[in-house]
Amino acid sequence: MGVNNSFYLKTDSPLGILSSASGNNSVLEVHHCSLAIEILSDPTADVFEGLDGDDVAYAYRSLIDCVLATDMAKHSDELKSFIEVVTGGFVMENEAHRRLVMQTLIKAGDVSNVTKPFETSRLWAMAVTEEFYRQGDMEKEKGVEVLPMFDRSKNTELARGQIGFIDFVALPSKP
Repeated sequence: MGVNNSFYLKTDSPLGILSSASGNNSVLEVHHCSLAIEILSDPTADVFEGLDGDDVAYAYRSLIDCVLATDMAKHSDELKSFIEVVTGGFVMENEAHRRLVMQTLIKAGDVSNVTKPFETSRLWAMAVTEEFYRQGDMEKEKGVEVLPMFDRSKNTELARGQIGFIDFVALPSKP
């Protein structure tokens, strides 16, 4: 069962404490990067084998930057940066521009459930909503603040939540 970064931080979980101590609130994204690095350290899973040192470092930086960009708390800033590059002129030779495109592609995949056929999208929406409700239940048990969208008794309209997600996350062309 999944929970978000906020849960780890406000419940003083070990991952939340570690993230707070390191000054990075992207709890899950940092954890996912650590797991990826651990997996790729196994010679049988080393997809970077054969690359020279500079290329390996570039690949790891790209991987880490893309995973960190999936933190939804940073969505508005990421979108703003992407729009600035697109409207100001993308320059292929600009490393930061190329990295931003990679990050945006990963983010697009992360929020793509609303672009799927209706039945598939509906099933994903139901699964995510149930995940939110379970987190809200756990937050109530721990006596911490529960956001309305995580509260079963307050967030009862699946369609309204999906419209909000589309309007404010998946569709906007302005941050």
